[in-house]
Amino acid sequence: MRLLQCRPFVVIAFVTALRSVAAELPIIAKARAYLADEATLQGVQSVRFIGTLSVPDPADATKEKRIKLDVVFAKPDRQLMRMAVDEGMEITGLDGYEAWQLAQDGQTPPRSRLTILPSPRIRRLLAETRENLLYFRGLEKFGGTVEDQGVRTIDGIPCQRVAFIHTSSIAFFRHFELATGRLVLTEIEDGRVIREHGEIKVDGVRFPASTITTSKDAQGKVQTVTLTFDKITLNETLPPKYFAVPTPTAP
Repeated sequence: MRLLQCRPFVVIAFVTALRSVAAELPIIAKARAYLADEATLQGVQSVRFIGTLSVPDPADATKEKRIKLDVVFAKPDRQLMRMAVDEGMEITGLDGYEAWQLAQDGQTPPRSRLTILPSPRIRRLLAETRENLLYFRGLEKFGGTVEDQGVRTIDGIPCQRVAFIHTSSIAFFRHFELATGRLVLTEIEDGRVIREHGEIKVDGVRFPASTITTSKDAQGKVQTVTLTFDKITLNETLPPKYFAVPTPTAP
């Protein structure tokens, strides 16, 4: 009698196990091989990008504003991004399931405002971190799913579209060239479209020299953000406190 009562749970567990060992899409292995050999990709524990963002100037849409960017992604779930904004600094950190933002003005000494970020921002930061470190493999370990969405032609190139679904509201749609596995285009569920340009090779891993992100504002006008990389570093040793919530200082 006990065995009969347990059978539904056994079936559920069996189906779950089958899903977890589903065969990987062949295009994933090809995409990884395009970036680097397998041992090199598995050895990446952190990546640091230093570069410049060129964004539309809020005061004059015909002009560009340049912002210095320094961002580190570290396994398994840490991120720290520094942006030079309006003569000050904006720092955003992720430490597991804690996330925060520190705004500093250009005064001497700088005045600071610390904000603890809510759950939706934490989930977004976690997704961004995993997208930059997993190299298209292993999302299932974090509760996500990977779906083949068929062949599409992008810029005249036959591509396979693969959805990397982190949560019900966060997804990255990658378009890989069928012939080589090269990433041609990324769409994000919020409407952003990212194209990569050029190449920088760091310790055997291919990275783009720049990215161009397009999106539409509330009025439907297309906005373009260009990120140009000045330096990329792998496996930099950083202490855990580098990502931790800062200790508030007295005003």
